[in-house]
Amino acid sequence: MLRGTGHIFLTGIQITSALCSRRTNKFVRSPTNLNFNLLKRNLLTYSTDMACVTFASGAKMPMVGLGTWKSKPGDVEKAVKAALDIGYRHIDCAALYQNEKEVGAALKAKLNSTLKREDVFITSKLWNTMHAAEDVRPACQQTLNDLGLEYLDLYLMHWPIGFQKTGAIFPSNPDGTILFTDVTFMETWTAMEKLVDEGLCKHIGLSNFNSKQITEVLNNGRIKPVVLQVECHPHFNQSKLLNFCKDNDIVLTADRKSVV
Repeated sequence: MLRGTGHIFLTGIQITSALCSRRTNKFVRSPTNLNFNLLKRNLLTYSTDMACVTFASGAKMPMVGLGTWKSKPGDVEKAVKAALDIGYRHIDCAALYQNEKEVGAALKAKLNSTLKREDVFITSKLWNTMHAAEDVRPACQQTLNDLGLEYLDLYLMHWPIGFQKTGAIFPSNPDGTILFTDVTFMETWTAMEKLVDEGLCKHIGLSNFNSKQITEVLNNGRIKPVVLQVECHPHFNQSKLLNFCKDNDIVLTADRKSVV
């Protein structure tokens, strides 16, 4: 797992092989650090069709992605530029991370006649304060504006719970407890489906959902989620949830805690 400037995530259970040094069997720690050439070679090796998962639509999602969570202000733009230079073709973003404008600046600098928009898979996530149906489209449009894009390849519901819209990222009561809403995740999902209809997102998916919650979406939704992003690693292998996703043709993406 790359720390500091971002993170690596891999889909399914292929966590321990893709970015290991063939000589040391240790994980490369930074895209600007000692094993830069080795990392570049590995990424380019894994940027083929063999390193992608294919959705029912025929679209391919690269299995290796650069995450932008906890990227420091001023660093994330440089990190995304460096990542694209060395072969990353999947960038994982979220409104919660509060750095999508910087990611957008990097994309603007790097997307050109050589590296086209369709060559890079962009994921973002809907935050909990924007779960009401009337807030979903504006939230997505804000992300698109910040990233400087016309569409997202994948838009995830970050969590299955909604927060009250007060202007705070984590709205709370005086005692510090979170201010939740009564908005159901199915109401939010229905609004996200319309984003696909409008062409603002090519695919939609879920994050931090359990199998019972996913089943509700499968049974009541019009568009099937293509991805579930959750914590998954050797110390928490999520075998039951992974098998559930396989049975339902959902790609499980292991998130920021995937390699320790």
